[in-house]
Amino acid sequence: MKLIVQTMTVADAVKVMREAGIKTSPDRVMAGIKQGVYPWGDCIKMRSPEYTVYYKMFEQWLKERGETLEPDEGAAGSEGVV
Repeated sequence: MKLIVQTMTVADAVKVMREAGIKTSPDRVMAGIKQGVYPWGDCIKMRSPEYTVYYKMFEQWLKERGETLEPDEGAAGSEGVV
């Protein structure tokens, strides 16, 4: 059996988090990974710290905290609804 571990960058994680409505920054995400607040990433201490964000764990974390929004009542197809 061959396993694939999909990863993403901190910048990619920040982008997705912002799109989901979470106000954050790369520095905040990196600090959260270092402190263990964000369980979906690892920091390896090198000359310059290296971060890995695990896509599957990150996606699950978002799903546990997010909610599905219904389409706006003012959207197409809902004419006359106030």
